[in-house]
Amino acid sequence: MNHFHNIPTNSSQQPVKLGQEWHNNAELSGPLAVIPSVMLFNLYLEYQDGTLKPLEYKILLPAVINPNNWTCIVLHGLGDYHASDSFRLREALLGLRPGLFEPMSFIIPSTDPLPVTVFGGQLWSTWFDIRNWTDIHRDKDIVHMKTNVRRLIHIIYHHHLNMNRTIIAGFSQGLGI
Repeated sequence: MNHFHNIPTNSSQQPVKLGQEWHNNAELSGPLAVIPSVMLFNLYLEYQDGTLKPLEYKILLPAVINPNNWTCIVLHGLGDYHASDSFRLREALLGLRPGLFEPMSFIIPSTDPLPVTVFGGQLWSTWFDIRNWTDIHRDKDIVHMKTNVRRLIHIIYHHHLNMNRTIIAGFSQGLGI
């Protein structure tokens, strides 16, 4: 059974309202509660002047008529073009626990191809460069990590997601983000 209700979108289109408006949510908590307003304003300016390219992503609306306002953002692993493992995870979850996951919206972003040092500089769909397999914590690609985290924050704010009802999951490199 195919549970996909796809709405292809990106940040240049009108947002699909998946959560509550933050200014109406008096007790914002979770990871975004600690993000200073200055950072959010800078993020807004980066998108306005074109210095930060938005992530492409798909929104998969709930597979039932009465959604529960929960959202799961699934981040793909290294080399997964078009985030196909994220789509397969959603299908597996729907098959295992339909009552739990059918009312949930899913957002599945995909990254731009970047050169990956450990693969001889070949372009891979990746959240950040891996420069050394022996010690992956040495010489981290902080620039791409931070850029992609900012791009994910933009998706969260663009769709007014309530962080008390949002799950961020990932495979491999996506989990590292």
